[in-house]
Amino acid sequence: MKNVSKDDFRMDNGDIDWDAYNEALSLALGNDKAALKKRLLSARSCLKKPFLDKFKKKIYDFENKRMTSDDGSMALQWLTRLSPHAPPSYDNQQTTVGKVTVVDMA
Repeated sequence: MKNVSKDDFRMDNGDIDWDAYNEALSLALGNDKAALKKRLLSARSCLKKPFLDKFKKKIYDFENKRMTSDDGSMALQWLTRLSPHAPPSYDNQQTTVGKVTVVDMA
């Protein structure tokens, strides 16, 4: 995974822009196949049995940053945050590992 330094996100007053730093870490994870695979597997492990059974084959679509269900009807979709195009906020928090949501592909 690409090395991200806090110093690259230091503002003029010496503080670190944490939202930008966390977003850079999240983007680095999303662009690293091994790290993304690990993140998607972690999200998959949190699913309850009926949904877990839909992802037995672990079909990765790295171009679209997701794991597709065996029948193609659902996906575990990785995003930088819930609403990637909106700025970080309390309801749209930016983490260092991004967010994985279940999406309907039908």
